[in-house]
Amino acid sequence: MNKGPKNWFFRNLANIVTLSAFPLCFVLLWVIISHRDQTVTILILVTSVFLTDFFDGKIARNISGTSKFGGAADRLRDKLLLGIMFLFLILDGRIHLSLKIITVPLAVVETALLVYWFIGLKKKMDVSTVKSSMSRFGHGQIKMFLLSIAILLCLLNIIIEERWGLGYHLWSTFFLNSIFLVSLFYAVKSFISHRIKYSRHVSAE
Repeated sequence: MNKGPKNWFFRNLANIVTLSAFPLCFVLLWVIISHRDQTVTILILVTSVFLTDFFDGKIARNISGTSKFGGAADRLRDKLLLGIMFLFLILDGRIHLSLKIITVPLAVVETALLVYWFIGLKKKMDVSTVKSSMSRFGHGQIKMFLLSIAILLCLLNIIIEERWGLGYHLWSTFFLNSIFLVSLFYAVKSFISHRIKYSRHVSAE
């Protein structure tokens, strides 16, 4: 008698993990707006959301299988998290000005990608990440991986500065800026890939 619900749970486990990130994102937004100085709390929340991104992919490949809903929710979760963290990077006074400047075009490209996500959803397209023909990873996945590292390092840098007085040295600023710039490159590549994909879909209608 329990076989049905158990099968349903495992079939949808990847989606459950993905959806669990949304309340975490809203808590993160509240902390950033109301208690931005709580950097450790922000780091814990961001890491938790990144872990859902890691585990839902593993589960989808090994247990639940992939689905259009899962792919759509996965991308929306990523966009929501990045939007919140871009807000933090732009507003927080502890972030180096050069990093704020790079964040602005990244936020613009991610907003454009979110618009394409909504357009694709409306047209009932597969809005999951566009895979590269040259690699098993899409441009968006590479961008997300790089931004995950950069955002975590940025938060760790703030914590180190506050606890041990080691501020943004030239090497750390250059390193973080480099990762963000490479992420911007892949974000633009991802935007181009989605634009081509959606243009082909419209042409085929």
